[in-house]
Amino acid sequence: VVFLEDLFGASMGADIAKIGERQMLVFRFEVVNDRFAPRKIHALEKSLQFLWKVLSQPVTAKGGLRADYVAQEKENLKRLIEGMINERMSYAYERCIQEMCKDEPYARYEYGKLEEIDPITPKALLQLHSRLLTEAPIDLFVSGDVEPRKVAALAKKLFKFGKRKVKAIPNAVLKTGSGLLQEHVEKLDVEQGKMVMGCRTGVIWGKPDTFPLVMYNGLLGAFPHSKLFANVREKEGLAYAVHSSLDHTKGLMFITAGIDPAKYTRCVEVIKQQMTDLAEGKISEDEWSKTRLTITDRVRSREDNPSAKIGSFLEMSLNGKPMTAAQVIDGVNGVTREQVVKAAALVKPDTIFYLTRP
Repeated sequence: VVFLEDLFGASMGADIAKIGERQMLVFRFEVVNDRFAPRKIHALEKSLQFLWKVLSQPVTAKGGLRADYVAQEKENLKRLIEGMINERMSYAYERCIQEMCKDEPYARYEYGKLEEIDPITPKALLQLHSRLLTEAPIDLFVSGDVEPRKVAALAKKLFKFGKRKVKAIPNAVLKTGSGLLQEHVEKLDVEQGKMVMGCRTGVIWGKPDTFPLVMYNGLLGAFPHSKLFANVREKEGLAYAVHSSLDHTKGLMFITAGIDPAKYTRCVEVIKQQMTDLAEGKISEDEWSKTRLTITDRVRSREDNPSAKIGSFLEMSLNGKPMTAAQVIDGVNGVTREQVVKAAALVKPDTIFYLTRP
């Protein structure tokens, strides 16, 4: 904390992220640019030095990580996993993934399972730490008013890795889907039903159908003007909230809705009808122009958000097709209605998970 205060309120965080079937350790630093500090403090260099110290010098005791630290983090992790059920939509989303992808690595929750926590030992964690520094692919992203070559040279100087044997991470399992929809219903004490529909597209970022699918998702349910919001929520009053999103690394699309349990059947019917309408090319000029404009605005606004910009670039890079904002916008603007209709045929509803009251 003192170190961060000395850097004029710098912040640091660490977490787990899941992109496709990759589990990732993420460390982040936010520091002031030296130009805006009262004196030159070399904030970026010091933050990278501190990050390397965190990575390379864990607190150890008796041949492992400190036992009291490990015990505390075990309790924190247990509370996090146990608490997911209290976030009903997040819980329904994870359960849909578990049922839909039960034989695939994607089904694993990024924070693991409760029964996996107790067997973890301080010594095993230290061994894992050493293995990650030796074998795990590592990416460093820096966003801000910096000179890339100087940052690269600085990182090379400060990050003193030993001999590394980086292991390649296999690509995600891609399935196109059979079109047969399975339904799973779970009952809990909820006032509002939570519905998650998982669809398989078989399309990952950078493939020819990427941008038509982005437009399809925008037209279907990504925005307040989209078909799902306009029809499921506004016209028929079947859902308190409804939304669609893409997983570009796993080739999936998800539709989520918070609904009155009495209206579940009709809600699913109307959702399917909107998908059918898109597959038949029933797209108004207003829907088309608003969707394209909203997507391009979102891409531009991401440029002003370092975390969002880095996250997006990382996802694209993992799929082998990093793009600038201008390239993404050009891709979206080049999509035709015929391409959207073709993309619609790729979207195969696979699994519905419905959380409702007894």
